Amino acid sequence: MSEPLKGKPRFAVGDRVFSHYQMGWGVVERLGEVEPVQHQGEPTDDTDAWHLVRWDDGGTSIMNDGGTMGWDMARIMPPAIAKRYGYGDDPKG
Repeated sequence: MSEPLKGKPRFAVGDRVFSHYQMGWGVVERLGEVEPVQHQGEPTDDTDAWHLVRWDDGGTSIMNDGGTMGWDMARIMPPAIAKRYGYGDDPKG
């Protein structure tokens, strides 16, 4: 997915992702908690989702998709966005 969807995670199981936090590529293995986003203490229609990502080097991390913010706030991003930000092509893509 390339754009946030109200109330929906940006990624699905099996999606390839890049993380500038990890400086590496991986695949979404499992969708975790989906949390409602609050603005000034009030709930909104937006959500942030947490994903279990298995990195190409074998490790795993729980990463937030930054569903309500721009890609610069997301901990994981799709290959096309990673390429746009200068991180290169997905080596397995």
